[in-house]
Amino acid sequence: MLVLDVQGFPGSVGGYAPIEYMSILAARVFGAELVVVRRERRKPALLAEAILAQLGRRPRGSEPCLVVAPWPSDLDEVIKIRDWRSRLGPIVGWVIDSFAHECGSNATRRLHAYDHVFSSHLEDVDYLRRQSLARTSWLPVGSDVLGLGSDRSDRPFDILRVGRQPDEWDDDAVTAESCRRRNLSFHGRFPNGRDVVENQRILHDYYSRAKFCMAFCNLAAPAPYTHHRRAYLTARWVDAISSGAVVAGIRPSEPDTDRLLWPEATLELGTIKREEGLDLLVDAVQDWTPERAVLNRAMALQRLDWRLRFKEIADLLGVDPPILRSELEQIRRAAGDNVVSPRLAH
Repeated sequence: MLVLDVQGFPGSVGGYAPIEYMSILAARVFGAELVVVRRERRKPALLAEAILAQLGRRPRGSEPCLVVAPWPSDLDEVIKIRDWRSRLGPIVGWVIDSFAHECGSNATRRLHAYDHVFSSHLEDVDYLRRQSLARTSWLPVGSDVLGLGSDRSDRPFDILRVGRQPDEWDDDAVTAESCRRRNLSFHGRFPNGRDVVENQRILHDYYSRAKFCMAFCNLAAPAPYTHHRRAYLTARWVDAISSGAVVAGIRPSEPDTDRLLWPEATLELGTIKREEGLDLLVDAVQDWTPERAVLNRAMALQRLDWRLRFKEIADLLGVDPPILRSELEQIRRAAGDNVVSPRLAH
């Protein structure tokens, strides 16, 4: 089997890093070859050149393939590379920022050549299906709950800051002083890891030491690289929750969020104002108990683990990898019989 991760930007430990980590994890549990294609700009010729250089002359055959791509147009460009499709057996595509069709990335003419296309966002499934005539379904963001999640009870940080924040929350020194006045412990920015695997381990380690992790949806805390109209769930949310933390801020108002998360996973502040938000967090921290971390990790095992997503892919490709089967059994033993399939939920 082949896992092809098409990255729209040079390798880094930035926003796409959790997806690169997911591809590494997928290759391991599928027992697959991982090919990561990086390019500096979104140009079709560069993509074709990079993929062909990585793949070389693969023999024609029945090798199944998973293509992970940031945008719908990336899936489209991959499939039109001459003679590439004929070298493979069943092939599925997984588009991560599926909402990018609203950002000028609307090339979906060849997606019907995939045996199946997964959209990471539920709202885009019907659009991709109509535009491309491809068999399309929802396969949402996940987390390595089994490998990196935590329900530890000792959490020295009342509040943890990770990633993009509204302007009022962006200065860690100011936030730390506001927390100190309220007898709240706060931890701000911390160094990234040297690569995506180390970085994910560092992130989960910090999440596992926090009661609450601050995160605001992209409409409440916009940035040039986020969608300007659609609020969406990102890896920061599910990774923090899988390590037992409660995410405090303003959660995305998209169908995915309501289907994937549960009330105890988040604390809705309803404001981006720092002082008002911290006043609400004072009471929340006082009410917090270690049982909240246990619940969040248990629910994350049932709903958020990447391996649950990989099972959907394995079924479509007609494969039954022993490592995936074994680790799904570990999840079932830990989570009971309440594992949720995105396909059934949809």
